Amino acid sequence: MMGMRPEVLTLVVGLLASLALFRNIPKVTGIFRWLLVIGIAAQLGTQSVQFALAEGSSERQRAAEKEYATFLYVFLEDNPKLTEQFLSKNLYARAYRDFRSGRYAKAKEGFLRLIKDGSYKPQSFYLLARMSQLDQKRTQHPDFSEAREYLDDAIKADNRYEAPYYLRALVKIASSETDSGLKDLRKATELGITSCVDVNDQEEIEQVWASVASDARFQAIQTDCKRRLKQ
Repeated sequence: MMGMRPEVLTLVVGLLASLALFRNIPKVTGIFRWLLVIGIAAQLGTQSVQFALAEGSSERQRAAEKEYATFLYVFLEDNPKLTEQFLSKNLYARAYRDFRSGRYAKAKEGFLRLIKDGSYKPQSFYLLARMSQLDQKRTQHPDFSEAREYLDDAIKADNRYEAPYYLRALVKIASSETDSGLKDLRKATELGITSCVDVNDQEEIEQVWASVASDARFQAIQTDCKRRLKQ
């Protein structure tokens, strides 16, 4: 029971990613706040509908619901032993936890194994790129070539995956490839709501996009995102 099929973990990751957007609600005011809430609710609904269609039979759906309930129980219950037992059966969740805990060498080992096994390839490539980018940011002369390769692989594995475009925009602009970087940023904002919220967040702008904040093309992306949030 502690093991989880890929489609179930994909559902859970999708739902948690949608729920994570709630952290942005205090940053948005007025009608934009309600539009963001509606957008999140739509994402949650879409995830659930897609999962229901993929599951098909009621028997499989009941089994999946049990696994989903187990997942939520494990991560909401303050029980380290239970969490460890769950993580021992789910390599992606374990590698992701290692990444979030700063254990990059261990996380990298897990993500590379997943890629070799053909599981969670775009997500694993993206997180490998993120770790490489963070490591290079700490150096005196950052070299983002490795991160770029991982991001290219992530996009090749899933060209509708928003996150790699956003990060590739960051590393390109940091490498003085502003034109190409802004194209990737526009693509990211077209693919998902998270990037749209981020490019209009003042803290994110100051920390990440300061070098292009006055660029008319960046401002056009911001304007288009605000328009999308109104729809």
